[in-house]
Amino acid sequence: MAESEDYNAENEDYKRRGGETEITGDDVTGDEGLLEIEIPAARYGDGKVATAQDSDLIEGNIKKDVVIFGVTGTAEAATIHEGIFYPKVSGDDTWYHGGYFYGAEARLRVGYPYGTSLDHFSVRVPHIPIPAGATITEAFLRVTAESAGSGSGCNANCYFNAVDDADAPISAAEFTALSLGNAIAWSNIAAWTANSKYDTPELKTILQAIIDRDGWATGQALQVIIRNNASTSNLYRTAHSIDYSSGAYCPELHIKWTE
Repeated sequence: MAESEDYNAENEDYKRRGGETEITGDDVTGDEGLLEIEIPAARYGDGKVATAQDSDLIEGNIKKDVVIFGVTGTAEAATIHEGIFYPKVSGDDTWYHGGYFYGAEARLRVGYPYGTSLDHFSVRVPHIPIPAGATITEAFLRVTAESAGSGSGCNANCYFNAVDDADAPISAAEFTALSLGNAIAWSNIAAWTANSKYDTPELKTILQAIIDRDGWATGQALQVIIRNNASTSNLYRTAHSIDYSSGAYCPELHIKWTE
């Protein structure tokens, strides 16, 4: 009985390897991106192969020196940078108050104070080390509150000055003439407590538009502009400028980028 069982097993194996019964089935190529490949219901002999495929497997999409399905990667990891940038001198941050311009005031304000004036401000930061072609991954302006402010309905829009190398305005006319990029809304600004820090919403998309300009180069200046956007009457927020306490509480532009 044992010899018969051995014979039958060997015979079946012989058949599977292409002996007495013809073996059918073509090579199999897996669906795009799948690691596991389903083999159809057929018998396969020597020489038939199953192949996984992924058209994204090109050298530049794979980490350098990593081999996947026979493709050796050449992509090197991006270098991550981050920095905090400040206005440098009096006049780098400015305040526009209902038609009046202040380039050396100890405060910056946005909103609709007293129901009579629309307030906006700008912050220029020079010597930005971001090169052309960089990718911005995070950006926001941080300010320190000069005084308490509360009430729902203080609204602003955040912009970057849409030029290659920003200059701070020196008059009301220059302030209102600043070229603006796309806006990021800063709506219903939360209540502020004096001397606490507060951040704008994420600004990376509108900063990327500046870095992508044909004339942008390392070492140039950026300028953030915060403008009132239909705030409720008597609602506003006031921050310290570079002219308060020797700049100890001046605005900060936080940026992360990759090269």
